[in-house]
Amino acid sequence: MKVELFPFQKKAVADLRMKIAEALGSYQRTHTPQVVSLQAPTGAGKTIIMAALVEDIYYGTDRYVGQPEAIFVWLSDSPALNEQSKQKFDLQANKIRFGQCVTIE
Repeated sequence: MKVELFPFQKKAVADLRMKIAEALGSYQRTHTPQVVSLQAPTGAGKTIIMAALVEDIYYGTDRYVGQPEAIFVWLSDSPALNEQSKQKFDLQANKIRFGQCVTIE
């Protein structure tokens, strides 16, 4: 990331990464769809947390192997919010290539 995450954001990324690994393992065992969600107050930096998480998943960490084939879908009911989120990814994530996030209409 081009920005330093606050400690609570780093913890959120680590917690999400662990929950996603557990969900993947559960899915592989049972073939039951899994859901992992992020809930945080306005201004907590949810988009930045998710950008850091996406980078960790694509490129791996010292604890998890990268998954460059992963696909992420970002949904909301607001095209303007989707565009704002896409711009934050492009501007703040240093491993995600500029323009790698695309809008599907």
